[in-house]
Amino acid sequence: MMPRITTYAISFETVKKASSAIQEQISSLLSLPSEYVTIAVNADTFIQDGAVVQGSPFVEICLFDRGEEQEDAIAHVVTAELRKSGCGDVDVYLTKLERRRYFENGKHF
Repeated sequence: MMPRITTYAISFETVKKASSAIQEQISSLLSLPSEYVTIAVNADTFIQDGAVVQGSPFVEICLFDRGEEQEDAIAHVVTAELRKSGCGDVDVYLTKLERRRYFENGKHF
């Protein structure tokens, strides 16, 4: 399902708190069912200079090309809702998927 949002160095509770608003706003913006907006929490361990550290909050959003205006709006929604839910600074990166390289059940999407 697209878009797929993966969070890094953001607590499960923070993402959970923001998830409904993120899904509702993005589904409205893109005119698609909210269940198409997938959110995953990555539970990585970050290491720096041999010590475990808190990573920098980062969000990757994989999606098909939606144009700059919609993509900017998606990044804004994710950032705003995570910040409202207690996340400080957060970086967002959009990965644009190519339809010809995307397969669903072994068939081109």
